[in-house]
Amino acid sequence: MEIERRLSDVLREFARTLVTDFPIQAILDHLVVRIVDVLPISAAGVTLIAPGSDPHYIAASDDAAMRLEELQTELGEGPCLVAYRKGEAVVVPDLRADDRFPRFSARAIEEGLGAVFTFPLRHDDHQLGALDLYRTNPGSMNAGAMTAAPTLADVTAAYLLNAQPRSDLRESSDRARETASTMR
Repeated sequence: MEIERRLSDVLREFARTLVTDFPIQAILDHLVVRIVDVLPISAAGVTLIAPGSDPHYIAASDDAAMRLEELQTELGEGPCLVAYRKGEAVVVPDLRADDRFPRFSARAIEEGLGAVFTFPLRHDDHQLGALDLYRTNPGSMNAGAMTAAPTLADVTAAYLLNAQPRSDLRESSDRARETASTMR
């Protein structure tokens, strides 16, 4: 029940910010910290991935999470990249017992990581990137956390999708004001 209550608090908090003139980076930075508060994890990170370009790390709850985000791109393997390509969650409850990402796992274990849970950021049938949830201790997340995590990934994707039209509208409005000002 505790995860459900904390998830509900986060969803209410972020729903209220959607109707404000929110700064996307500040919201994402706050969101990854709140995700760590809600779920039984040690850190969280968000990476955007576009076809034909390198992944772009846009938020991390701490420096360790940022290093793990960067490590996956540096090595060309990891749960983030697979979640993006397949559009499915990638669950690695024990990095020592999983052989899907040998180079990433070895380096992540050296960094003190025990488990990774990654969820794709989706828009319709396309992936935007991934939400990585890191834990220092190995072990599965409980059912409540595994239900809450994709919801938090969807909240993250909604902010990202909402940010671009807001930015475009703001730029268009600024240009219109400038044009009107010069015409006077």
